[in-house]
Amino acid sequence: MSLFSELEVELGPPVAIFALMKAFNEDTFEKKVNLTAGVYRTAEGKPWVLPVVRHVERKLADNDSLNKEYLPILGLESFSIAATTVVNDPEVIPATKSQFTLIVRGMYSSPPSHGARIVEYVLTNPELLSQWEDHIKTMSSRIIDMRKQLREALEQLDTPGNWSHLTKHIGMFSYTGLNEIQSEHMVKKHHVYLLCSGRISMAGLNPSNVHYVAKAIHETVSSIPSKI
Repeated sequence: MSLFSELEVELGPPVAIFALMKAFNEDTFEKKVNLTAGVYRTAEGKPWVLPVVRHVERKLADNDSLNKEYLPILGLESFSIAATTVVNDPEVIPATKSQFTLIVRGMYSSPPSHGARIVEYVLTNPELLSQWEDHIKTMSSRIIDMRKQLREALEQLDTPGNWSHLTKHIGMFSYTGLNEIQSEHMVKKHHVYLLCSGRISMAGLNPSNVHYVAKAIHETVSSIPSKI
């Protein structure tokens, strides 16, 4: 008999975003749209491994002196030194690092070296750093364009409400203004997956689905009125 069989362990509530992602993956609707997770997608809706990352991975793979084992608990020493530069008094650095060590140990212990070495390689090479900055511009420009396209589509439909916030805000996420009932309606009727708070990931929009999402929002706020 299991030790836990005698305990009354309650089933924990599902994590909303994980439940939505699971539902999206199981949804067979052809036009379904995932606006939940904060992960970048291309205009074709595909994940994008940055070319500069692929380049560095090949470089590291050819370096026999490196492996993919774990780093010290506070990561690469160069990172640790950089992180403690914000501490004005050098005498408190040892104590500060000791507290960080305890926090990290309780969260994830020793970090893997692979990703940290890619970051170090890129940030310490001016040419690669410039390429990485271009990649960032590519991603941010696409997200800005999606904000503009969604707003324009909603305004062309004469959708109730003011949608200027879509282009005033910046970043990957945006609060649409939809309430919980409207957000659930978007999921159930239109298969557009977003959080019940109305927050969406702009990176999930692309030229192929932005007008469908706009029409779904238009139908939702028109049939379920609420102050937007």
